[in-house]
Amino acid sequence: SARAAAVTMGSSPSRLTNGCASPVCAAEPCAAAACNCSDSASKVISGTAPVDCHQESVKLAALRDETRVKFTELRDETSIKLIDPPDESAEIKAVLRAVSSSEEAAAELDVRWQEGLRKLCKDEPPIKWAEQIALLASAAQLHGDHAETIYLMRLAQPHYEASHGELSIEFAELVNSLGESLLELHDFVQAHQAFEKARAAVLASSGEEDASVSSIDANEAKLLTLIDQVDAGRQLFERALAGIKQCVVKAKQQEEEVAGQPQQAEASNHLFLCQVIHARVLKLFSEFDARQGDAAAALAKASIVKQLESTYGFFSQ
Repeated sequence: SARAAAVTMGSSPSRLTNGCASPVCAAEPCAAAACNCSDSASKVISGTAPVDCHQESVKLAALRDETRVKFTELRDETSIKLIDPPDESAEIKAVLRAVSSSEEAAAELDVRWQEGLRKLCKDEPPIKWAEQIALLASAAQLHGDHAETIYLMRLAQPHYEASHGELSIEFAELVNSLGESLLELHDFVQAHQAFEKARAAVLASSGEEDASVSSIDANEAKLLTLIDQVDAGRQLFERALAGIKQCVVKAKQQEEEVAGQPQQAEASNHLFLCQVIHARVLKLFSEFDARQGDAAAALAKASIVKQLESTYGFFSQ
């Protein structure tokens, strides 16, 4: 739900503001004993701040929920109209049409909650608003709501371009995730375009040995296999897996070299990121093996994914 997404957003290390964004606190001293007017606005949105002090954030969450209900109803209504589609492509096209019609119908409600969020971020650069939108999109993606994910990420994209640039790692992460949801809805052309933008940004900002390259390669490999380019997809999967394995080895070496030093935390975080991407690549490769009927290879890769998840404490999408 949108409220759950807001909780996710509130727990993120990303900060919205250094001061209390509540109109109540701005107008007069806050009477709530638990209120700390130096808290971030992400705390306001997450609902961890006192409700009596932050009525606007409650209204904002309600508006967001209302929008999502309308969005889902209209999307489902459009999809239901297509009974027994003749093929998968027709069904996918119906979903994409539903995305467009839902966005249009929910536009008024969307404007309201977006403006509410902008008010909470009024003392921050525009990118802070976009970062919170991107976090909402990530929560939607985690729950498999790819239509919502695409809509939200496209809202954030222009701000990422303006603030970070099209060749930044931040922009790369956003459009790579956008491509993943486009791929789930089988919008292959736009998914490919998103992945190519992500690749160009990573190569320009971090170089070809960056772990993110393997993530993009795996996504492109999945796309290729879904359009019947099986051999090309397999080769790209193998390249992605080889690349991320090298990244993991280097990350482990770096962590060992700085053990007990101030840099250890940063090195451990980098290793964690590499293992998350490692698991993602293996998961997609395993799904490919299963589709090709190679159950043994699929199971072997899936077992490594579970081991990584258990060891490092994350869940692979």
